[in-house]
Amino acid sequence: MAQAEIHYDISRPDQHDADAWAELHMLECQALLADLTDVRLGDDRRTVHDAVSFARWGDPDRYLDTHLDPNLMVGNELNPDQAFWEPHVVRALDGDRVVGYLYTAMNVSGGGLAQVLKRGLGTHTYLWQRTIAVHPNRRNQGIATALERIELERRPSRVNTRIYGYPQLTPRLFEQLVDRGLQEVGIRPHAKPFGTDEEVPMHVMEANIGMLKRRGLKSEDEEQTLVVRRALKDVEDRLAA
Repeated sequence: MAQAEIHYDISRPDQHDADAWAELHMLECQALLADLTDVRLGDDRRTVHDAVSFARWGDPDRYLDTHLDPNLMVGNELNPDQAFWEPHVVRALDGDRVVGYLYTAMNVSGGGLAQVLKRGLGTHTYLWQRTIAVHPNRRNQGIATALERIELERRPSRVNTRIYGYPQLTPRLFEQLVDRGLQEVGIRPHAKPFGTDEEVPMHVMEANIGMLKRRGLKSEDEEQTLVVRRALKDVEDRLAA
């Protein structure tokens, strides 16, 4: 199906009800299942278990609560002494069906005073890309690229964006991040993405938003540029209404 048939919107997490979040949760599970199938060849039971565990399918209330307010994860799923603000949800829709979504939030680390200073000066703050998911049947159509470009256009160019990835589990996504210009700035070898004792190295990927904007404009073909421009206009019109 052509990219032109997809439209995009951007909103705050609290502008979606529980049913809408359940749909996004299911989409994330479907995307993870497709990714893990590629690396768990022939081990279907483990593939399904890992996908639903990774996406916390068994705890939809926690999924909803931590997307409405990612600060609930601080000191629990995430390290202490950090804060999040301005979370955004960008969706790709085919009619009224969501086929892709991106979740981001601004992030700063440090103690209380350090957080205030960093936010005030705009230094050492990051755009955290928590989730980017595209339905398996709609991949390789530029949806993930459009989702990210729409979001990056609304964020300060001086800020860096960070993505925490698992190349051992989602190698294709990791390759795409590298192709888009993100660089590895650290590894956390003892991450436990499945909520069990199993450890999987988590790679910290980072890039400057301004650089990604320029790189994206150079690499887009004419059709992709038109899609992003149309999506950005739709988003601006919706936010202004």
